[in-house]
Amino acid sequence: MQDSNLFGLFLATGIASDLVRISEQSRSVCEPLLEEIDELVVEFLTQPITPQATFDFEAALQDRLREAGRRTVEVVFNQIEADDAQSAPPRVEWEDQEYSRKNNKTKNRGGIGTLFGEIMLRRFSYEPLQEARDDGQKSFSPLELLLGIVAGQPHNVQTILQAGERIINLQRAFACREGIRRKDDTLPKRLVTALPDGGAAGKAADLKYQLNEYYQLRGWDDKGIPTRERLQALGLSKVADDLH
Repeated sequence: MQDSNLFGLFLATGIASDLVRISEQSRSVCEPLLEEIDELVVEFLTQPITPQATFDFEAALQDRLREAGRRTVEVVFNQIEADDAQSAPPRVEWEDQEYSRKNNKTKNRGGIGTLFGEIMLRRFSYEPLQEARDDGQKSFSPLELLLGIVAGQPHNVQTILQAGERIINLQRAFACREGIRRKDDTLPKRLVTALPDGGAAGKAADLKYQLNEYYQLRGWDDKGIPTRERLQALGLSKVADDLH
């Protein structure tokens, strides 16, 4: 199986027929929290309304809703792959290496971080064949790839900022491939028209200067196209080849 097929690997595993069950399971894990929310509402409305009481109510409600999101995400993510190993191909090819499927689902070590908090994820993994193992290749999980999870990679401020840079440059590269250029990076007419009076009378935004400075900071050329060097530095070599 080629790389491009991995992202559809587990989408035809009967999930549609299980939607009702998954929905019921999600609702079930959240029911205790709904009862707690009801109690919070009653408590708030039966006591004197003060700024502190309002803050406490909103904070407690936010905690319950976040936990409901975390539980729902955990249920949904763990239902994407079928439990039957035979529903997944025994071997796949990924990044020019061949991998074989392990027979049982395993937990992701350390859990998975989500916007709602950490969850436990059980998924199938594929391990490299002996020759690839000798080259230091590691096992990988197609489900983690689908979800955009990079297993075992620590994150800090720098890696998060770099992820943002990759996203912005990937979006821009796609737009440029479709024909977007400097002429399209503009502002509404009223923002580039000099004001007739007031403290800023006769002044208008210098869009040419601003674009030049912005493009330079982004590592784009004077047409607003991400340079090959910038894309390669962000690990987007294939995008650079496609764009240039």
